[in-house]
Formats: sequence, C-alpha cells, structure tokens
Amino acid sequence: MEGKLKKFGFEVSEKIEKDPPSYSIKGVVSFLNEITKEDDRRLAISLGLGDPSRFKCFRTTAIAEDAVIEAIRSAKFNFYAPTGGIFPARKAIAEYLSNDLHYQLSPEDIYVTVGCKHAMEVTVKVLARPEANILLPRPGFRNYENFANLHHLEFRLFDLLPERGWEVDLDAVEAIADENTIAMVIINPGNPCGSVYSYEHLSKIAETARKLGILVVADEVYGHVVFGSKPFVPMGVFGSTVPVFTLGSISKRWMVPGWRLGWLATSDPTGLLRKCGIADSIKNVLDPAPLSPTFIQAAVPEILQKTTEEFFSKTIDILRAASALCYDKLKEIPSITCPQKAEGSMFVLVKLNLSLLEDIEDDMEFCLKLAKEESLVLLPGVTVGLKNWLRITFAVEQSSLEDGLGRLKSFSSNRTSPEASLTSDHITSNQETKMKTGIDLSENISQKAFRSSRATRLSDFMGNSAKLHQKKKVMGTNVLKTETPTSIDDAVYFLKENLNVGDHRPSISFGFGDPSCFECFRTTPIAEDAIVEAVRSAKFNSYAPTGGILPARRAVADYLSRDLPYRLSPDDVYLTLGCNQAAEITIEVLARPGANILLPRPGYPDIEAYAI
Repeated sequence: MEGKLKKFGFEVSEKIEKDPPSYSIKGVVSFLNEITKEDDRRLAISLGLGDPSRFKCFRTTAIAEDAVIEAIRSAKFNFYAPTGGIFPARKAIAEYLSNDLHYQLSPEDIYVTVGCKHAMEVTVKVLARPEANILLPRPGFRNYENFANLHHLEFRLFDLLPERGWEVDLDAVEAIADENTIAMVIINPGNPCGSVYSYEHLSKIAETARKLGILVVADEVYGHVVFGSKPFVPMGVFGSTVPVFTLGSISKRWMVPGWRLGWLATSDPTGLLRKCGIADSIKNVLDPAPLSPTFIQAAVPEILQKTTEEFFSKTIDILRAASALCYDKLKEIPSITCPQKAEGSMFVLVKLNLSLLEDIEDDMEFCLKLAKEESLVLLPGVTVGLKNWLRITFAVEQSSLEDGLGRLKSFSSNRTSPEASLTSDHITSNQETKMKTGIDLSENISQKAFRSSRATRLSDFMGNSAKLHQKKKVMGTNVLKTETPTSIDDAVYFLKENLNVGDHRPSISFGFGDPSCFECFRTTPIAEDAIVEAVRSAKFNSYAPTGGILPARRAVADYLSRDLPYRLSPDDVYLTLGCNQAAEITIEVLARPGANILLPRPGYPDIEAYAI
C-alpha cells in the first residue's frame, strides 16, 4: 500500500444532512426572495422576516447609536467579555427588567447572550438531560425544536387557540406532561401570532406549571412591543409561584437585531434555581460560547436608561396603524381568514381557505407561486408549525405594506375558484388548527398521576443538570477530573478570586491572551472609524444573511488569498462570531457516529469541550 493515499474520511454530519435549512424561517425567506419574478419591474416586497431596521421609519434612537460610538471611541471595550457579560451591562439589564416586577433582580440573575436566539440555545443546553422533555407552543418559533433536536432533548407540542386570542391550551399542557417534563415555553408577545397574554392567563400558566413541577421559559424578545387593549405583563411577575427563565434582547424594541445583544434572566425571587446549581450550569454552558461584542455591552446602560418614551411611542404608533391596515385589507380577501387583529410583536397569522383557491395544494405552494407571480414574499405557516397558514409581518413602510397587501389580494382573486362558495371558511373549532405531525394533542393521551412537589422535582432536575454540565476534559485515554475550573476563562477568574487579599500591590495577570486593555495595544483608528461609520449610516442594524454579508466575505477572501498560491472566493468564506464559534461549527459539521478528531496537547481546551 506504500505510495497510495488513503481516501479522505470526512463527510457531512448525518444529523446536519437530515435537517434541511429549507424549513428555517431565514432559509425559506431567502429561497422565496431568490425566485421572485425576474421580469417584474416592480420592486420585490418581503413581508416574511421580522426585521424592520432597514426602513427609515424604524431607525433606532440616536441615543443607542451614540452610546455604541462612545464605547468604541473610548477604546476601553475591545477586550473579551467575561462569561455572562460585563457587570455594568448585567446591572443595567437587571434594573430594566425589575421596573416591571414587584421584586428586584440582581446582576447575578442576568446572563448576556449573543441575541435572544443564543439565549434559547443556552436554555435548551442547560435543561437537556437523558429522558427529559420540554413543552413547546404550536404555532411557535421553530428554533426551539431545532435546538432541542441538536442537544438531544425531546420536545412535545401544545396548541395555541386562535378562537381565544392564541392563548395556551392548558388542558393539552397537562395532558402531554409527564414525570420527565422539565419546562414549558411561552412566547409573549406572540411570534408568529401577534397575540398578547393577559395577567389572568399568565397567572393560569404559572399555576399549571407549579402543579406540574416545571419551570416556565418566557420568550419576551418582543417585550413592550404592544399596541392593543392589553398591556405587556412579564412572566417574571409570577416568579414567586414558579421559577422563570426570561429571554429577551434589544433587537426588537430598539430595532437593532444586527447588534446581537440578548439576555437570559433567572426570574426566581425564592432562590430555588440558584440553590439547585442552575447558575453554575448556565455559566458552564456559556463558558466556551461566543460572546456579544463588548463595546455593544458597554453601551447597554445608556441604551436602557436614557432612551426616551418619545422613541418608543413613535414606534408603537406606526405598528398600531400598520396592524389595523393589515387587518382591514385582509378582510377583503375571501380566501384568507384572520382570526384577530395583531396586538403585539410585528406579525399576524392568517389561515388559507384552500377550498376557495384553484391550483394551490398547500401554504408552501401558495407562497412559491405568490413570489414568482407577484414578487411578494410571505412566510408559509409550516415553518412555524401550522400548515396552510401564513405569517405576515407588517413592520415595513406603509407604502410597501399597502402595495404588498394589494398584490396578495390580486393573486388570491386570480386564483379564486369560480365554483367555490363566496362564503369565507371561518374557523369554527380548534380542530382546524391541529397538525398531523409530531404529537396530536387532540388524541386521548392519558394524564400521569405524577404530582410531586415542584421543589422536589426541580431540585432533582437541577442537581442532575449541574452534574451533566461538569467539565471533563479528555486527553487521550486519560480523563482529567477536577473540582477546579479547567477552561481558560474559568481558571483565570478562579485565580483572581483567590488572590491574597492582604497584598496591597495591584494584581497582575499574565493569564489571558488579550492585550487590548493596554494603551500600547490599542487598535488602529482605521478600524474604529470603520465601525463608527457603519453605526452612523444606520444601514447595518439588520440581521446578517447566513454566512455574512457579501462585502465582508469578499474582503476576508482577498485578505486570506494574499498568502496563498490560489484565490479564495467569497463563497469559500463563512463569517462567525469569533474563532470560538468557527471551532464549534467545524466540530458540529464533522461529527458523526464512530468518528474521531485529533487535537494537539497542549492545546486549546474549548475545542475539546465542543468535541465532547
């Protein structure tokens, strides 16, 4: 065999190959944008993504821009942030959330994340353990299901009831919960429904969770983005009844999803989660994870404390008018049923009446033909868990919304069957919202008699969770087991906490590879000016496409090609949240049953953590 090369043994991870991106919101919307009518002289209109930052009427407040620019110009916030975020940001978030509570959150209750989506993944990783399951809403945000699959956490679906303002079907929650259920997720204000839960309904959710002995994960990324009759009530108000994970970010209320600053807060005034070791579990999960840019974190106190009510009111007024316009225009389309006018977030969920439409099999085909014929992009309901429904975002400029709804009406009219009854197919029962995928909540599922105390169940779960997330570094055949921290971050902070308190000399750290805190290592003004210019332009507050924006990928390809005997193209480059995330993605792509990877010793421990 000498002289022969072995065939390369790497291949795409079976799990990634089986999970097509086409059912992700971003994947579907990107695909639909690509197939919009090429010869249509009209501009394509997208009512698919919840990202209004590209419209001038939704530009963020100058206070937020100035705060970020001030942090950049100071050159004090170019360093790696500590696990969980810098203290001023955590303190400001705790105070911001506490404004709506009858108790005070502390900075120790706050964990800064790279947007709310990252907070979702951290939550799932912390909760995941063998045999456990989590209850998710249907319709809902499919990323929860994706993260649950990725981290081997079973999920079960409970329905939201359109005839009751998309409230949680609490009977269904009790029916599908068992002794291995650890949490339920609610999204309020609602994505994709545009619903807002009342104090009374949230109280019932809390009581149900308490009876079942499970915690509540409250996705409140659209917190305070409400414009109907009901005020926003955070789930944390009921923290004394049941422990709550509160997930949020500055993305939606401040219209800056591209800044990637979110949080996970433990709303638990009884202290049950901390006693059970949940704080350690969250820190262990966050430790090797990407960090939100430190200069964005540094701007958080100014953003949260000084943004004026005038800015918020202006945004809410625009959304209220857009919601009303959307509702009124949709009522003119017989083949579409809108259960209720949106009262929060920036979406409305509507039902397709396929019996009134010709040559349309389902919601996906409807959206495909709509994009091709009218250059209009809507989100098919299958991506949020409800087949033959549509999610429409109205957080766009009024002219675009009016034009888009006009195209929708025209398309639907042209597809209306002449034999069909003109009577709209209104929702008459909850059965119409049932999906025949996953768990059918209409089935007669026997309820478990398990009703042990919530404290006992949560203590048992948290203890197992903490053990599960204890770090074990594998080095060849030797397993390093230690109670002291073994990641670089943990080790350095552990040593700092154990300094000689009697030594009055300034402490010196040679532990981190981060010279940015020293004046002699300040970055070039060219880099600072480039970021300031991008912030001032207000053109880059939006979500970036998967892999990064083209100018950045092209620049990275050109930079790397300088040292190569060939040229890289932008298609060879994928932007990540620092090199840590690049390492994590690499491991995830290569991982498959029976495979192994060779790592250097000594080496970088986070890569080992990702492999484990």
